[in-house]
Amino acid sequence: MVVDSLINIPSNQRTLARIIAHRGNIGGSNPEVENNPEQIDKCIAEGYDVEIDLRYDDLTKTLWLGHDSPDYKVTWYWLAQRIRYLWVHCKTYNTLCELSDQTLPKERGYDVDTGGCNYFWHQEDHYTITSNNIIWAYPGKPYSDIKMLQQTPNLSNTVIVMPEWNKLDWGSLQVLRCYGICTDYPEKLK
Repeated sequence: MVVDSLINIPSNQRTLARIIAHRGNIGGSNPEVENNPEQIDKCIAEGYDVEIDLRYDDLTKTLWLGHDSPDYKVTWYWLAQRIRYLWVHCKTYNTLCELSDQTLPKERGYDVDTGGCNYFWHQEDHYTITSNNIIWAYPGKPYSDIKMLQQTPNLSNTVIVMPEWNKLDWGSLQVLRCYGICTDYPEKLK
């Protein structure tokens, strides 16, 4: 079940790409605030979606945010409250399994519906598909240069990830008809 009704809007009716704050960064990479629940809430309040790194601990049955390690403990309820704005990068196979069985929170006594959670797992795959059928493109794919953009005009179901790694012009990204742009610099796209 897709919770976010914006996903069902035909691409020719969507005017702006979703702007996604990578790990909650707004003005560039800042490991001090990445995946911090307070920073994530700040990004959502400013109108951004947020890519988060989520880990599920099988031993304690808890959820954690953190890119390289479990840094911030969160609950199923926390996740459900923000579900429309989150792009959940499952950092472990256990996390992917846990989110793919959306009945588990209720079975464990949580009165929370995580149906529609938009999650994915990838390493260095050129592309992966999220649970809501959106293509998540590895940095540099499919937009490594302007020529490639001209040859691949239909990006309407694709999230471009970390365009700053390829030194693309921010003005060009603002008019690109892609589904979303995930970046450490979302304020440059507002």
